[in-house]
Amino acid sequence: GLSPFSFLPPTMTFNRQYHALSAVILLSNAFSFHISSTLSHRSNGNKLQFLSSTATDDDTTATLIPTSEARTLFAVLGDSKIFLDPSKGTCCRSSCSGCQFMLEDGTFRYDEYIAPEGVNAMWLAPYAVSTAKADPISSKWASTLIGMTDKVKRDDFESVVVEACKSLGKKTVLVDDETTIEAEDTLPSKTAIDALWNVLSPVPGSPELTSSDISRGIKGIEGGDSSKGGAVTCMAFEKALQEAGTKLAEGGDEEAFIDYEAMEKDQLKEIVNERGMVRVPGMKKLMIEELRFFDANGRQGKRHPTKHTLS
Repeated sequence: GLSPFSFLPPTMTFNRQYHALSAVILLSNAFSFHISSTLSHRSNGNKLQFLSSTATDDDTTATLIPTSEARTLFAVLGDSKIFLDPSKGTCCRSSCSGCQFMLEDGTFRYDEYIAPEGVNAMWLAPYAVSTAKADPISSKWASTLIGMTDKVKRDDFESVVVEACKSLGKKTVLVDDETTIEAEDTLPSKTAIDALWNVLSPVPGSPELTSSDISRGIKGIEGGDSSKGGAVTCMAFEKALQEAGTKLAEGGDEEAFIDYEAMEKDQLKEIVNERGMVRVPGMKKLMIEELRFFDANGRQGKRHPTKHTLS
């Protein structure tokens, strides 16, 4: 199919601007895409316009978690701007001579992705705090869920999320191409919040989540945009939430809870050995993550070499 980036020039300079069409509709016999909005990309203030396409689906089968609830949750957690390091962490930012990521004024390059004004035109940021710019910038989900404590407990999660949804007030949330609602009229159900916890968890069953846990959980969502560091769109988030809700309804995450956190490392190692698990990291937190993945999936997980998530 035609890529939404296909109209851009093959090279980019920092002194020229390219503006794309504000809306495009691509049609074919096999599928149809609705171009919902024009997103923009800046690199230290110089902007590239590009198109964001959202697939449409004629399947009207009822879902466990209403679309309105899923999109209210996304509105609570999503950012309209994300800031990424174009070096992907390879630049040490020590002002090395000839560094390709350092500008003439001594600052460092960063990529800024900007959503247009509108509804659902956001991303779940793949970080808790971006250090791409000189001043660190917290993601919306980190400010909402984590705050100053750098962790959120499972017992507190529902009240934190509900209060955050209430704070949206009359913010408009897009349900479909023809229907909008006000966020305060569609507070998420317990099922939706339980599903959200599992979506944001690297493995189900964790009694608390840190900002690092949630970052890895977001990067592990299927359909994340690797060109934006694993940032997640509304459609990918909604799909993951529905799948998590379905699994909960089937009893997939309702097994008896094992309090690994209260165990000593020797006890954890004994369980690891009993299950025949191999090459499990010696750090307690990672051992617990491996064990919870085993509980949820009946097998040992494989850790992604760059995302560090288990699958």
